[in-house]
Amino acid sequence: MILGGKPGQSELVRFHAEAEAIARVQHPHIVQIYEVGNQGNTPFLALEFCDQGTLKQQLQDAPLKPEEAAHVVEQLARGIQAAHERNLIHRDLKPQNILRTVQVDGQGNARSVYKITDFGLAKKLDETGQTAAGDILGTPSYMAPEQALGNMQMIGTACDVYALGATLYECLTGRP
Repeated sequence: MILGGKPGQSELVRFHAEAEAIARVQHPHIVQIYEVGNQGNTPFLALEFCDQGTLKQQLQDAPLKPEEAAHVVEQLARGIQAAHERNLIHRDLKPQNILRTVQVDGQGNARSVYKITDFGLAKKLDETGQTAAGDILGTPSYMAPEQALGNMQMIGTACDVYALGATLYECLTGRP
């Protein structure tokens, strides 16, 4: 939801751009969108519920074992690849934007499933967007050098790959 009073035009444009970005990608490792609407004057997105918190919360207890970290990042890489195939760059991939849920298979075995969320800074490569040249968007600890420069022409799928590597590092060490 957009909270804090009546949103301005630029906030609404970004909000709807996020909804469109999420709707572009149907993948088991991307949080799915079910509805976009308004409740009174408050716009909302109804998204898939992931009940196990964020990867960042999980990492507060201890770093992951290497095999588990590899399993997590493999899932994220598959989700990000699906986004890239639909000309979408996340631009803010980090443990806070990765949700976890548990799925049980037909034999009753539970497994953690990780899903990418928060496409608020996503860039559609096949469209011109809201970001002006020189705007630096993202979280510094996970931002590729070319993204940190703010040159929109240099930003591509490699920025998300860099963020995956930074996320893997945090999974293994417990720190950005």
